[in-house]
Amino acid sequence: MKYTESSRELLFVLISSIVVLPVLIFFNQIIFIYIFIVFQNLVIVFHKHPIINLSSESSNSVVKRGIGEVEKKPINHKSIDTSNRWICSCGQSNFADVLRCKNCNKSR
Repeated sequence: MKYTESSRELLFVLISSIVVLPVLIFFNQIIFIYIFIVFQNLVIVFHKHPIINLSSESSNSVVKRGIGEVEKKPINHKSIDTSNRWICSCGQSNFADVLRCKNCNKSR
C-alpha cells in the first residue's frame, strides 16, 4: 500500500499526538501539583508567623512567647450594635435584651 504525502502527514500528526499528549498532560499535572504545594506552604507560613499575621483576627490577639511559638488570646466575638439599644431615664444605654437598667435598676 502506497501512502500519499497528505496521508503521511496525517499519520505523523496522529502518532505524534498519541505520544506527545499524555506526556504533556503528565508534566502539566506535575507542575500544578508543585505550584499547589508551594502555595499551600506559603499560606501555612504566613498564617503561623507572629509578625506577618494574615488571619482574620485582630493583631492584639497574637502574643509572641518565644521563637516560633504563638499563643492566641481568646477573642470576644460579640459585636456591639448601637442600633439595638434603649436608653433609660437616668441616661444609661442598655442592650435591647436587658430588661432592667444596669445603673438605676429601673425596668424598661
